[in-house]
Amino acid sequence: MLQQFRQNKSQEAEMKHLLSTVRKCQNVCRQMDEKCGIVPPQPWYWPPQNPHNDHDSDEEEEEEPDPERTILPELDAYLRYRHSYCVWCGVKYSNREDMITHCPGDTQDAHNQDHTGDFADDTDFAD
Repeated sequence: MLQQFRQNKSQEAEMKHLLSTVRKCQNVCRQMDEKCGIVPPQPWYWPPQNPHNDHDSDEEEEEEPDPERTILPELDAYLRYRHSYCVWCGVKYSNREDMITHCPGDTQDAHNQDHTGDFADDTDFAD
């Protein structure tokens, strides 16, 4: 029973971290899109207008897709390709070539590994 409790707490912490990362990405996306005068391709690319609204209104809202399977990877790709921004580095690069040269990769795992000067140079940044 204790093991199940720990597992549940661990999963809750992972989900909380994931949702926090998604909200940070949405905020960055909004800032960069607004700076460039871009309307987001999907409404959920930006943070909700009223995050304290628990869907009490009668308006039909487009639901956000599952954060783990859809939102984060799609936001990450959009920010990388549209704005040369790496979610995991927290850096806006001057262009894609700069990102390819200095960013270790397009996943969190690539950033968590020991980077002793070897950056992934086989990342495909094609549109």
